[in-house]
Amino acid sequence: MYPLILQFIGLAATLWIAYLAQPGSSLFSWHPTLMALSFLVLMPNGIFAYSRAHPFYGYMPRTRKSLIHNVSQGAAVVCALLGLALMITNKDQNGASHFTTRHGLFGLITCVCMAGASMGGFFAYNNKLVKAFIKPAAMKSIHAFFGGSLVYPLAMATIVMATYSNWLVAVLPAAYMRYSLAAVPVVLGVSVYVQLTQRAEARSA
Repeated sequence: MYPLILQFIGLAATLWIAYLAQPGSSLFSWHPTLMALSFLVLMPNGIFAYSRAHPFYGYMPRTRKSLIHNVSQGAAVVCALLGLALMITNKDQNGASHFTTRHGLFGLITCVCMAGASMGGFFAYNNKLVKAFIKPAAMKSIHAFFGGSLVYPLAMATIVMATYSNWLVAVLPAAYMRYSLAAVPVVLGVSVYVQLTQRAEARSA
């Protein structure tokens, strides 16, 4: 049951961020909205698709779980890359420098690693393309490591850093509210790590 609760928390945080950003009010407004949608809603949905504790996904056949995972992660990649592209365009239009903050640098690294993890997921799903070079089980393990153990923690750290950005401080001046928002990616990141650890232990048992 707890994965569903975590998904609701991620969705609530995303709606809160969208309310603060008012998507469509400016080019920048789409950046926090799309990034929150990608990393707090879509990516967790793809990861929790394999959770046995999920009240909806836990009893589905493996093929259905894989479909949910693939669609969710694919949509997450599209939203993240679009959010990154819009942020770069916005800075270009305003004559601002790119990736000068830790939030910006971590965000760029996250998107690059996310693209790599997605390619790994594609080859893990279509293992016939690479089985001559690497075993399918090894490909899946590599994809799981980069996706859950590297990309998602990076994404959550980036979102925590975003709560200290000039934009969020301006639209959400109450510090306790920003701390509450920052707690969401921390909880999601830890929960995803625990789930991946449990899955790895189950495979090795």
